[in-house]
Amino acid sequence: SPNGTNNYYIMKKNTPETFLNELKQISAYDPDHLPEEIKLIEMFNAYYPKLIRMACFDICFHPLMPTVGTQQFALLKLKRNAIF
Repeated sequence: SPNGTNNYYIMKKNTPETFLNELKQISAYDPDHLPEEIKLIEMFNAYYPKLIRMACFDICFHPLMPTVGTQQFALLKLKRNAIF
């Protein structure tokens, strides 16, 4: 997992505040997505404070992906950024 623990591989109940603090701590691992996702969660918390929330992290399958899958994504990202 991003922070060296198994915190995101198991189901657990959490408070919105604790969850947001954890996301903010690991946001540097995914700067293209997490900061905006955190803002969205904060907006929902403000507008719907009693709403029951669930989160699912997709990091569980990353270590199990075949090499070709991870390399293909990296190549597409490099091409998009005009590296080659």
